[in-house]
Amino acid sequence: MGALAGTVAIVTGADQPLGRGLALALAESGAHLGMIGAALALAEITADVEARGHRAVAVDAAITDRGALERAFATAADELDAPVRAVLHAAMTPIAYEARDFEDVDDDRFQAVWEHTMGAAIAVLQAS
Repeated sequence: MGALAGTVAIVTGADQPLGRGLALALAESGAHLGMIGAALALAEITADVEARGHRAVAVDAAITDRGALERAFATAADELDAPVRAVLHAAMTPIAYEARDFEDVDDDRFQAVWEHTMGAAIAVLQAS
């Protein structure tokens, strides 16, 4: 058994490369995963985690909606039969991943990424 055997870990952004890698590492360490975001987008990683013999649940919730996140945390804990013990917030707005030269990042783009990223981080932390 891994160091996180039986614990429930919440991962946001598991449908994106960073979050996916973190989710797989947590699962390999024995954690049960509650992955929050767009359930359809999380279907592939959920199936991958389960195919490796680990427990996972995808919970559909907007990561900027604190109420939806609170319900998602509770759903994950209920479905995985244990309290949430770890939270990894790896979700980013898709435009944050778009390749762009530094000099081409204007104020509007920067603000959009900043507001989404920080708003989601605050909502996730408050919900946890």
